Amino acid sequence: MKRVLLLVAVSLTLLVTGCAVLDAPSRVNRLENRLDSIEARQGTIEGRLGIEKESVTYVSGEEERAGGPAVSMSKKEIQIALQKAGYYDGPIDGKFGKLTRKAIREFQADKNLKVDGIVGSQTKKALLYYLNE
Repeated sequence: MKRVLLLVAVSLTLLVTGCAVLDAPSRVNRLENRLDSIEARQGTIEGRLGIEKESVTYVSGEEERAGGPAVSMSKKEIQIALQKAGYYDGPIDGKFGKLTRKAIREFQADKNLKVDGIVGSQTKKALLYYLNE
């Protein structure tokens, strides 16, 4: 009887876990849509305030601890580097939409970097090679 209950419990756990895994792509899609909406609202607010925030500064932990200079890449430069590397074919508009974030993740995966969709110091270093080509 204990074996049957254990088997039922394990089966239910696998079923619930499997459903969560199958639902993951739709969750990611919903989160990306929410992020696009937030970025659009941010752009609207920055436009009203006259703020042009095109340049993004990335500082690695080592640089920050050593007090080294921060290195900047504009969002357009990131898109250009991704395009030159063959990962991005969207508009060079400085907006990080779905295509840009997807390109960043694919670039990171192919370059054996941490796949997080964030242009951190290691990703930036790899992108700089293509920007300067």
